[in-house]
Amino acid sequence: MFKKAMIAASAALCLGLSAGQAKAAKASWQIKNYKESKRFAKRSATFKYQLPVFKGKSKAIKKINQAQVKSYQAAKKDAKSLFKAAQKDKGNDYDYYYVVKSKVTFNKHGIASIKRSSDHYAGASHIRYVHGEAYSLKSGKRLSVWKVVKGGKKNVQAALKKEARALGMSASAADLVDLNTVDYYIGKKGTVYIYPQLTGSQATKSVAVKGRYK
Repeated sequence: MFKKAMIAASAALCLGLSAGQAKAAKASWQIKNYKESKRFAKRSATFKYQLPVFKGKSKAIKKINQAQVKSYQAAKKDAKSLFKAAQKDKGNDYDYYYVVKSKVTFNKHGIASIKRSSDHYAGASHIRYVHGEAYSLKSGKRLSVWKVVKGGKKNVQAALKKEARALGMSASAADLVDLNTVDYYIGKKGTVYIYPQLTGSQATKSVAVKGRYK
């Protein structure tokens, strides 16, 4: 069964460290909380990011942590654009936000999964989306979704086609989803949630598929 981190909020203003940790077999991690805020004439702009950090000195753990830092750095670039937009906005007085929350699960097979849920408020505009993946703690490699799903590629493609209408996409579009890079997350009971990364109201919708590991 998956065990998730017990996360406790810290009192730090710009950089906090969640007090909780989780251990399953040899897995241990913590969540670092980053925050940056700027105040302009008519509004404020805030960037928050939860960065998962796995503990260990192995090459695999370092590789996973490097991938997480890369995601964080990409988000920081987006945050710079957010701050610039907030500063240039001469219209309404809406505040700007970019918040990324992370969740980690781990199973007895040595697979760690990370889910990043993002909320992006740019004035009156609100965008939500989900990124996620899973890694082997033995090799540090990102695992393609079809490797963690029962039935492999055929089962993933069949599930996407079946739920295509609910996702707001056509069956032909479902065939074009790259099964090697598509975002997904493994739940604590082993179910795999696939996020085709569509736009609009479908951006946070997922397709649930039975996982290979529990």
